[in-house]
Amino acid sequence: GYGAYADGTPEQVQLEKHPSRVAFSWFGRRTPGHRATQDSAPGRCPLCFVGKFFDESLMPIQRPEDVPDFPRFVHVENTNACPARCIMCPMDSMTRKTGIMGTDLFQRLVRQCARHGGVEQLHLHGFGEPLADKAVAAKVAFAKDQGIPYTYMVTTANSLSEKLAEDLVTAGLDGIKFSFYGMTAETYERNHRRLSFHRTVANIETFFRVRDELGASGPEVRFQ
Repeated sequence: GYGAYADGTPEQVQLEKHPSRVAFSWFGRRTPGHRATQDSAPGRCPLCFVGKFFDESLMPIQRPEDVPDFPRFVHVENTNACPARCIMCPMDSMTRKTGIMGTDLFQRLVRQCARHGGVEQLHLHGFGEPLADKAVAAKVAFAKDQGIPYTYMVTTANSLSEKLAEDLVTAGLDGIKFSFYGMTAETYERNHRRLSFHRTVANIETFFRVRDELGASGPEVRFQ
């Protein structure tokens, strides 16, 4: 589920003691346990706090019986390695060993998604920089060959070479988000520690040029 608070408030501590009582996600799913929490402790449920910011008529709540047997949105962390230490990222607190997901495991996961059907999106990112995986374009191509409708990743683009841009476009990547916090070199490099503002800008400009030269309609590009 998606936790509403992350600041150690008493409400959050209570939820951590009884994690089975609440289940909530960005997609609006909510279990009877959440409704029971609302009834027993009105005004003290963190999820109710979050709910104030959502119009349920625009984002209908899905009951457990409506939830599909297999996820529609699948996130695969192809690597947890990253050369950057961005101030908004919890990378510094990660205690797992860093590495890159092997091709065999990735393909097995994608085949499962394809076999079950109903998977709408496959996201190739997590704690790490997805482009640190030298096989990332091949993994995108495999997912598309298996019939995954939409592939997507979030990247700083600092290691996005012209060749990799071409490989990602021709692989059929559907969406890419560039994590770019800062309108000046000073601000950007303060937020994205160890990265270069000018290099990143040049890489993104190259990406657009490559996509245009290939006459491709995708991937669609977002910035954050």
